[in-house]
Amino acid sequence: RIQGLLDTVGIPYTGSGVLASALAMDKVMAKRVLASEGLDVPRGVVVSSASGDDLAQARKVGLPVFVKPVASGSSVGAAIVTSAEQLAPAIAEALNFDERALVEELVGGKELTVAVIGNDDLTPLPVIEIVTKRQFFDYTAKYSSGESEEIVPARIPDEVARRAQDIAVRAHRALGCRGMSRTDLMWSGDRMVALEVNTIPGMTANSLLPKAARAAGIQFGDLLARFVDWALEDARRRAR
Repeated sequence: RIQGLLDTVGIPYTGSGVLASALAMDKVMAKRVLASEGLDVPRGVVVSSASGDDLAQARKVGLPVFVKPVASGSSVGAAIVTSAEQLAPAIAEALNFDERALVEELVGGKELTVAVIGNDDLTPLPVIEIVTKRQFFDYTAKYSSGESEEIVPARIPDEVARRAQDIAVRAHRALGCRGMSRTDLMWSGDRMVALEVNTIPGMTANSLLPKAARAAGIQFGDLLARFVDWALEDARRRAR
């Protein structure tokens, strides 16, 4: 909505436009787009209640599952479910934050995240490995000191890192992102699963994307200047 307002009044802004932002925010639509591009995404169902047919469909996914609101960020309202009695309460909690909840297979493995920057010429940044003391990289793990460790470059083979970067670039292009994105992945053996794409990653000096940029030799001020340049480039293109 903010992007649409800025487009209407002709004010340039950093990051993706209306369509890419809306697609990425709606996790169901994002999964469909990524799957259509041949990327591996978690198996799951969408529900709008924690009872009846919706609950029956959710149970068919099989335990353990990951439950989250369809359109929310920072893992708010998300939970791992390992027993049948936890499922309905987890769905109900997710529905406190959105009209729909996504119930997905819980994909195990090493959690990775890859930022991509640029407009037409895209640059994938070094892969970050996320290690958390909590059950998963939830809101507390993201924003509380000492709850997680973000290792860059990730402790993975070079060929796995290149594969993760390639998937992040493909996801960025598939959704039509501009300027920046960050794709969260889970890697286990032959499987590299695209979990989500964030079109507005955290942008403090210690956030994930700036950390990856710093590992690539791009200082924070230079990174911000590039975002502004790409935003102005996009604005000039739309004005033609």
